[in-house]
Amino acid sequence: HYSEAVMAELERVLSDDSVGRRASSLRNLASSIRNKPGYKQQCEFEAGAIVDLANLSLVGADLERKLSFPSGTIQEFSSSDLLRVAAISSQNSATRTGVLKWLKARLQIEDQRFIFVCVEALAGEDDFAGIRDLLKITGKDPPTGYMPFVRACLSRKNFEEAGAYARMVMNPHDRARALAHCGLGKEAIELATKTRNSQFLGEIQTILISAQKNLSSR
Repeated sequence: HYSEAVMAELERVLSDDSVGRRASSLRNLASSIRNKPGYKQQCEFEAGAIVDLANLSLVGADLERKLSFPSGTIQEFSSSDLLRVAAISSQNSATRTGVLKWLKARLQIEDQRFIFVCVEALAGEDDFAGIRDLLKITGKDPPTGYMPFVRACLSRKNFEEAGAYARMVMNPHDRARALAHCGLGKEAIELATKTRNSQFLGEIQTILISAQKNLSSR
């Protein structure tokens, strides 16, 4: 009974196009839940989630201003959604880097999730310069390693860009595999040969056969 009433009120609040009013109403709703004994007992989880929504609404409003968007443009209600918007909407490299640094700190997003979300979003837009910009934020040794960058570029059939990241993969076996997936046969074979492992060399040759098919279908 209480949960149904809370959800009905939440739906009404979320229909407000004004981010400021929406955030204020969400905070008031959370407060009212926690101040009513019956509600507090049954809807404490909902109250916490509503406060999180209010905070995200305020961050969304700040993001709109930083991106010079009209008020009410951003309607996303998760930190990952806001990251995606910031990654693909910035007008230039300097703006994107600044906005993403700010958003990462504001939402306290851990490094790995930051990289995975942003790389996927930017790859979807074929924005490979934007993917390179991420290294200005994470540094040249991202905590995820370079494989997410390789996979993202390969998913868009940008073998040249993928190859640049493949060469930076630290683990020799993973680097050989990455190079092979990029169609860089000579480099991959040379690296695999150094392992003196015939089974691994066979694996690399199999990957290269598949990669050559992908390259020829571009």
